[in-house]
Amino acid sequence: MAPKPKTRDRVKALIREHGPMTTEEIAAELGMLKKTISSCISNSRSTKAKHFYVKDYLPQRGRSGLPAARFALGNRRDAPFPETNRKATARRYYDRNKGVIKARRTTREASPFKSMITQLVTA
Repeated sequence: MAPKPKTRDRVKALIREHGPMTTEEIAAELGMLKKTISSCISNSRSTKAKHFYVKDYLPQRGRSGLPAARFALGNRRDAPFPETNRKATARRYYDRNKGVIKARRTTREASPFKSMITQLVTA
């Protein structure tokens, strides 16, 4: 007989007590590594009878990255992943790297055909 999953039981008890939580919050509360908690939740969700589902997503605060999933108890359908504004993301990237992008544009090597055409036209 397989041993009883202790980590999963501790995570379930914590979520039952505090409500939906992210893996980072669970790891901090239990004093365990985030990787351990993520692995436990992932393994528990990979079976037919899921023990956890994604209730919603929290945007990252104070750092860049994808929104963090908040897990709740149950065997329900996961919440859809939030849409990202690609235009705004591309604009932020451009604003952060504007100097490098402009420097690359001005220092591009000319095409060999372009230089050959200019030589023929001026000759």
